[in-house]
Amino acid sequence: MERKKKIILMVAVIVLIIVILFLIFRLFNKKSPVADLPVVNNNQNQAPMTDTIKTLPAPSLDRVKNEEDYPLGLESLASSYAERFGSYSSDAKFKNLQDLKILSSSKMIAYINDFISTSNIGQDGYEAQEAKALNNKLILLTDNQAVILVSLQLSKYSDDQIEPTIDYSKVELTLIKSGNDWQVDEAKWQ
Repeated sequence: MERKKKIILMVAVIVLIIVILFLIFRLFNKKSPVADLPVVNNNQNQAPMTDTIKTLPAPSLDRVKNEEDYPLGLESLASSYAERFGSYSSDAKFKNLQDLKILSSSKMIAYINDFISTSNIGQDGYEAQEAKALNNKLILLTDNQAVILVSLQLSKYSDDQIEPTIDYSKVELTLIKSGNDWQVDEAKWQ
């Protein structure tokens, strides 16, 4: 029995040595596909690389004007507010609108509270809508008021739909200045 084990062990060691030698031979005997290609020097007559940074051209006057039209953060506030205002889920119990109250004037908070108390959303089963702001346009800007029209893509879901229904709409937001902050005073669907 002991002799049988020794023979099996010797055969296994010999097979292992053959496999290792085969792998080493293949690894070192492999020809590189690039080795047969001629070497071409494409750097002839080129200026050496430098560490200089090229300056970008100045922005166009239209771009500067558009960026000056929006007070800092007003554009992103309008887009974010419109997305939350246009999104809902019957399972979330109007959390989207509750979250907007901190960014709303007392007039808009009253509108939100009235909408929540009279809404029929979700009474016939699951309903949801996801709004994504596509762009916005500054309609009016004074020191204390701004009107921004936000274009939205609306993805509507319900119990019986696998894929959402896609629609497009616009919401006009009227913002008022309250101290140093802007608050949404009115939102009108168009």
